[in-house]
Amino acid sequence: MNLNEIAREDNESEEGLIEENVQVNGSLGNVDVEDDETSNRLLFEDRAIEMGLTVLPGGTYHYSDEYSEVAYKKVKTLEDSGIMDDTILDHLAVFTKAAGPEQDWTKQNFVSDSYKFMGNATLIDQIRESINSVGENELDERTFVAPNFTSIRHEIIIRHANTIQQVGTVFPMMNITNTYNGTGASRIVFGMNIAEYDNVVSSFCTEKFGKIKQIHLSGSSTELETAFGEFVTVFGSNISNLVSDNFNNHITEDDMLKVLDMIEDKAGKKRRDAVSNELPSTEGNVSWNMTSWQLFLALTRFTSVEKNINAKKILENITERVLVIPEQMLNALTAING
Repeated sequence: MNLNEIAREDNESEEGLIEENVQVNGSLGNVDVEDDETSNRLLFEDRAIEMGLTVLPGGTYHYSDEYSEVAYKKVKTLEDSGIMDDTILDHLAVFTKAAGPEQDWTKQNFVSDSYKFMGNATLIDQIRESINSVGENELDERTFVAPNFTSIRHEIIIRHANTIQQVGTVFPMMNITNTYNGTGASRIVFGMNIAEYDNVVSSFCTEKFGKIKQIHLSGSSTELETAFGEFVTVFGSNISNLVSDNFNNHITEDDMLKVLDMIEDKAGKKRRDAVSNELPSTEGNVSWNMTSWQLFLALTRFTSVEKNINAKKILENITERVLVIPEQMLNALTAING
């Protein structure tokens, strides 16, 4: 395993996030430019009901579910300055709050009039239905919501109804992310869930396994069903090779220290120490012997319980570079992604 270029690759990936947002979601910073031709022709207010928003008086558009609430309000300049007084702008202010009547609204940022809204529960429910349509499955789910309620991350582990979980059992899973402020596309990323000792379970998702971006409400069901079905098939037929390749791939102590250094640099010393505590001890007369699978499990075990969304993403990016994916599996996943 070669980790010499990890720092440089990470810097390039972070720089690429802005470009990716522009291409996928049409957004740069706080300004959103929708890339769908129909949306460009219709104003936000014309599409509000179709997008699942409730239209309120005074140019306000509202949505709520069990995760949070969001409101988009038209912006108008103040009067009496003599310059562009009482002018309605082509942007909407974004306000969010926790679910429930006694919570306070907080202003976040702005989106353009062409912004395309997708409710968190709407997206997650749609994906649940698509998963259940491709077979009899048991879904294990958990949700992470950003403190300002502008973004959400929802994990779904897909357990086949007839599979008995035991140590070493690996299940396919996916992460769903969605935003309300135009800073990122709705996205599904595939991964795996690993059952370990004493009921410890680790989860890991990577874009190498497959991803779907900018899910649209209309006509997306067939696309999702096909992607889920093909992913589960490829996953099931290649998972034993993936585990074997990583279990037989030995890494050097220097490589392991580079990973820990990167965690400290990007996520802090406390997280480095926590991950280090998960690694096999080399104290005493124990000779160095670590595999990619051991390091991967240690990283996924810690990442699975990380509650900070940004730190979780950083740790997953690092973990992704530790995992060795068999060429046959990588080629099949690439074909699914188109």
